[in-house]
Amino acid sequence: MPVDIRVPSLGESVAEATIARWLRQPGDAVRRDEVIAELETEKVTIEVAAPADGEIAVLHAAQGESVRPGALLATLRATRAGDVQRIPSAASACVADAAAAPGLAVMKLVAQAPAPPPHRPAHKAEPEPAPRGGPETLVTIASLRSTAATPRPAPPAVPASRTEDAGGGARRVPFGALRSARAQRLKDAQTVAAMITTFNDVDLSQVDTLIAAHGAAFRARRGVELDRMAFIVRGCIHALAEVPQLNGRIDGDEILHNLDMHIAVPIETAAGLVSPVLRRAGELDLGDIAVALTTLRARAEAGTLSVAELQGGTFSIADAGPFGGLLSVPILAAPQSGVLGVHRVEDRPVAVAGAVAVRPMMYVSLSYDHRLIDGRESVTFLVRLKEFLQSPELMLL
Repeated sequence: MPVDIRVPSLGESVAEATIARWLRQPGDAVRRDEVIAELETEKVTIEVAAPADGEIAVLHAAQGESVRPGALLATLRATRAGDVQRIPSAASACVADAAAAPGLAVMKLVAQAPAPPPHRPAHKAEPEPAPRGGPETLVTIASLRSTAATPRPAPPAVPASRTEDAGGGARRVPFGALRSARAQRLKDAQTVAAMITTFNDVDLSQVDTLIAAHGAAFRARRGVELDRMAFIVRGCIHALAEVPQLNGRIDGDEILHNLDMHIAVPIETAAGLVSPVLRRAGELDLGDIAVALTTLRARAEAGTLSVAELQGGTFSIADAGPFGGLLSVPILAAPQSGVLGVHRVEDRPVAVAGAVAVRPMMYVSLSYDHRLIDGRESVTFLVRLKEFLQSPELMLL
């Protein structure tokens, strides 16, 4: 029985992926759930698994080729029709909520520096990618399984050109399809949106005092740490409630007002930065946010975040603090209208009640689409965020 394997949903605003590696070739026998290909997007690698026992019949795309969601990847001759995994196609419908389809598509972060490939069980030596071609038959989507415990070979190195400058001090390498796509989307965000950024600073001494006073009790009761990011997320909720335009977006010639707050939060892992979405954040209290952040961090480190958990954000937070950034201008994640930049916290002298005091200070920046948000609203957002973080007892009011 022939089964078509297609490109799954790649996440919000991700229009294409690159076939980084074919792990199986035409004629190879495969088992159900065995990984046959790896697709790379800007920040993650998606492992595509066989939907049934069988044999690879045709590869319809070559290694290194760019493919879009729903595109035909390969055809499998399934051993038994009843074994085929039938999972909704990205071409027909995207996953709307992570809870609705857990484990449907699982991503692994792509490390910046490739590591030596881990040992794999001996099969066939991997031949060169097969040319495109072959018939299309039954439409069935390959299942994507969690790969946290599965070793992943390093992606192939980008081939370098032999061309060097006259002095021999430089070489040329291809720009790469993934970096090209990322560059184009970043440029589009600046070209389409009337992006502007405003700044403020925040004294986090009251947040730190609360964490020091109640962190141990909170950890004993909820089983997780209470940290600054939980307060920052809660502060965004407080500010978005007053400036809802930042939680909306422009859709054609209309303004779309999102009734729920879905906040994309930054999580730094050993393999890179990822921004899963904290859904319906407006319904969560400070403790719920701390628990949700801990869960998302664990899943990000394990490489088990689903596609659905990385899409659907209505507002974003960008964190330059782990890299030591003092101040930055974050770029909008289209089609969102606002992104908050947070940075490193450092002790600085500030004026407090007519005297100089040393306080843990952090600069914050808000980039926004000026077509939808005016200067008054953007400044109001940062002022309300500052009020909440400097007087966190406001969350009780």
